[in-house]
Amino acid sequence: MASTNYSTVLSAILNKTAAYKTTWSTYFSSLTEDEQRITTALLMSPGVAEAGYESLTGARTLTVNDGGKIFGLNLAGGFTVTLPLLSTLPANWTCEFYVETAPTSDYVVIANATDLDKMAGHILSSSGGAEDTETAATGDQVNFISAAGISKVGDWLRLRTNQSAWFARGECSTAAAMTITG
Repeated sequence: MASTNYSTVLSAILNKTAAYKTTWSTYFSSLTEDEQRITTALLMSPGVAEAGYESLTGARTLTVNDGGKIFGLNLAGGFTVTLPLLSTLPANWTCEFYVETAPTSDYVVIANATDLDKMAGHILSSSGGAEDTETAATGDQVNFISAAGISKVGDWLRLRTNQSAWFARGECSTAAAMTITG
């Protein structure tokens, strides 16, 4: 079978484009029954079809359907994003946040009140060091710090879950621009 860029095919399907209709049909029909069932289950998983980019300009509580999304943080005044309840999420549920507008008040990404003290992870800085590390899964939130304009456009955070804890990884351009607190 000829080499196919399956991520491009999947992206086209999820974006509801017809550009790869023949390619997808040919590929899918070449799968075994088990492979077709697994592929269908993956495509129907919560959050897969909803993945995309959303620019936020105010507080938001995420849901299972926000899995796979990338969110822009886009209000200088800052705001809070509340994560979904861990028990409602599939394993490997993930989301990302990027600073679109440097904050004058902090952006806060916080666990649901039921899931406090279940966040671990690492924030790295372009200064070369670890800015914040939480290895005991006792964190509650990640803060994009506004003081003295240290959180910058392009700072980012990725969160992933195993259904019982949040795992954070982020990078910032300025020392102390992001923290994991609990």
